[in-house]
Amino acid sequence: MMAKEKFTVITYDGDGEMALVDEKNESIMIGDYYHDKIEDTIYGFFMGLKYAGVEYERIDEEREGSVYDSEYN
Repeated sequence: MMAKEKFTVITYDGDGEMALVDEKNESIMIGDYYHDKIEDTIYGFFMGLKYAGVEYERIDEEREGSVYDSEYN
């Protein structure tokens, strides 16, 4: 049995900004809703994992500030 992949979805309090990071805390994707449709893109990422049969754990966090001022940018 393969180990579950762990991904964290971080939602920032301004302008629908989000980041998707892996278990090594490395950024997979960042963006905002208006320019990047980030929520839809992250949803598609997880649907792709599901389709491929990859087991994963999703962790959701909320943070203050902006993704563009964070360590993930």
